[in-house]
Amino acid sequence: GMKRLRFIMEPLRQNLTQELAEQLQRIWPKEPNSKVPAEIPGRVLELCRRLAEAQRVERELRRAEAAEGKPGGSLPSDDWPSVALAAPLVARFRHHFCRADSELCRMDKPEWAFRYLTDLLSDHLAELDSWGASPELSENLCRSLAEEARLFLRLRMPLLAKDEGGRTLLYQTLQQLVKFHASMQALGGESCTQVLMEDFDTNRPLEELSSPSPTRPTREGGLIAARLARAVRGREEEVPLGFLDVFTSADASFITDKLDSALQSSAWRVQPVDAKMDGSPDIFALGTLLPDLLERAAERCRCLATEVAQGSYCKLVLAPGLRQSATALKQRWNDLADPLKAPQEVDRLLETLQELCVFLDSFSLARHIVAACDELRELQVLIRKKLLELQAEDD
Repeated sequence: GMKRLRFIMEPLRQNLTQELAEQLQRIWPKEPNSKVPAEIPGRVLELCRRLAEAQRVERELRRAEAAEGKPGGSLPSDDWPSVALAAPLVARFRHHFCRADSELCRMDKPEWAFRYLTDLLSDHLAELDSWGASPELSENLCRSLAEEARLFLRLRMPLLAKDEGGRTLLYQTLQQLVKFHASMQALGGESCTQVLMEDFDTNRPLEELSSPSPTRPTREGGLIAARLARAVRGREEEVPLGFLDVFTSADASFITDKLDSALQSSAWRVQPVDAKMDGSPDIFALGTLLPDLLERAAERCRCLATEVAQGSYCKLVLAPGLRQSATALKQRWNDLADPLKAPQEVDRLLETLQELCVFLDSFSLARHIVAACDELRELQVLIRKKLLELQAEDD
């Protein structure tokens, strides 16, 4: 009955996992130019099959116990065979990148760890494929190593977020994460990258709530202070800082800083809309700078798996950049003493706004920032309307 099954399930899993570990010991992780004894792959795959069957029985047992009102706990979410296959790979990764005395464990080189995981996964997926392993086993191995990458980030992100002088390292880590996301997407698909980005999608607190945790800072100069203060207006309690908070704050600061710098000079450089076309109208460089910044941010936003997380990213990162640009263009218009005497300047303003509106019409993430997009469109209408009024008065 169920009591006997419950009694034997955990020992059965332990025995099968130990037997699998013994078979893998000589060949896994795979060493360059190493040869795998012909009998090993079959044994490994058979043990994986038996582990998967044991886990199937465990799940059915949990459901039966739940139906009878017995406390059986939640259904196991980890895939037993892939966890066992991943264990030696994870141990090797941690030996290199999670020990303080390792030369490879460097905060300024996250790409080393990400590249190692990508190569490790790619090599062992190829090995499994050569053994005739099922696609499901390979996919689950991808998810197991994506989980390890997520845990690796959990160790680093609190330190990067709390270090006010570490903005460069935070940007670098996030940029390398985006590249790693693309690699994992190619190897394991969306189910793999969802595991990788789960802490960002759920805005998991950087540290457990039961322990001292960083909170959204109130002092000036903090990396995340100003941007996140807007998101918690009217809330007096301290709100634990989460992964998505850090992601959005860093990217919003990057866009704001780029625009602040450009709006001092280079954003107003005159250039043709299309340099390859004769007679192309002139626009300000802001008309191409802003779309470029938004497209680069969109690439990062698409690493997030849920609509809620993407919406939050867009509102905190893309919308402020749009409003900052709209404000600058409006100020440029207001600074004209007599627009009718500066037709070239007015034409450039209108063409720049038109270029931005055309871009936003086809920008897939614009659905999350409708109000900010409308501000640009309304400014274009306002300028045209004011011009007509001035021309009527002049006549």
